[in-house]
Amino acid sequence: MKYALSISAALLMAAGQLGPAQAQAPRELVNQAIAAEGGLHAVRGLKGLTIKADALHWEPASPRRPAASRAC
Repeated sequence: MKYALSISAALLMAAGQLGPAQAQAPRELVNQAIAAEGGLHAVRGLKGLTIKADALHWEPASPRRPAASRAC
């Protein structure tokens, strides 16, 4: 118990020495996103936008692992 407590205390002290993460300025982040999409002219020429994603959903009481796929 004493050994675990001293390890926990050492980890907490080490974590306290870390500084906060440096965030990018919001404007710089937007400029990078615009450049990644082809520049300002390309972004202004957009007429529509589609975002596709895959997602898995679980009910609150269900286990964290999905069940084996069942043949329908």
